[in-house]
Amino acid sequence: MLTIRQASHCVAKLHIDALNISNQYQFIGKFGSGFLLLKFGDHLLLVDQHAADERRRLNDLLKDGGSATEELKMMVCQGAVKLSDNLEFNQIEELLEGLLSGELPFMCAHGRPSIICLF
Repeated sequence: MLTIRQASHCVAKLHIDALNISNQYQFIGKFGSGFLLLKFGDHLLLVDQHAADERRRLNDLLKDGGSATEELKMMVCQGAVKLSDNLEFNQIEELLEGLLSGELPFMCAHGRPSIICLF
C-alpha cells in the first residue's frame, strides 16, 4: 500500500505536468465524499476536491503578485469546497480547469497533496 508521500511523488516521477493533464485527462467519477477520479493515460489520479479548490483559490489571488501569507492561506482554506460538498459536473470541470491552469497544482496552500497517482 502506498503512503500519501509515495503517491504524491509518483506524480512527479511520471513527469506529469499540469498542462498535459488538463489537455488529456478523462473524468471518471467521484470517489467517497470528496475525491475525484481522473484517468490520465494508463494512470489513475485521485484529486482531493478541498485541497484542489484551496490551491485554485490561492492561485487566483496571487495572479496580480503578492505572497501567500498564513492569513491568506487560512482564508482560502475556509472558503474552499469541503470534502462533504456534493459538486455538480460543471463545478467539477471548473475546479479542475482552474487547478490545472495555475501554479503548483499538486499541493494545497498548506502543502498537502491535491493530486496523487494511484497507479
